[in-house]
Amino acid sequence: MKLDGIVTSADVLAAGIVEGLKQQQVRIPDDVAVMGYDNLSVARMVTPALSTIDQELDKKVIAALDLVADGKPGEIRSIEPRLVLRESA
Repeated sequence: MKLDGIVTSADVLAAGIVEGLKQQQVRIPDDVAVMGYDNLSVARMVTPALSTIDQELDKKVIAALDLVADGKPGEIRSIEPRLVLRESA
């Protein structure tokens, strides 16, 4: 079985994987695609830049504060994540 992609739960993990794969002469994304999650600044600092999922943290914080200030019991707010395609996938 050939591994062709890695998806992580955090951009920091994906950045470490990218660096480790490069040390092993693995070409990203040609040999293995790497995907992060968070869209933190580290995603733009590694080479190749990480593709990632932006969880819209600023919108999540605003929604949480709104719920604390004005929310009704059982009220739910949903924030759609956003796919950010860069060079790693």
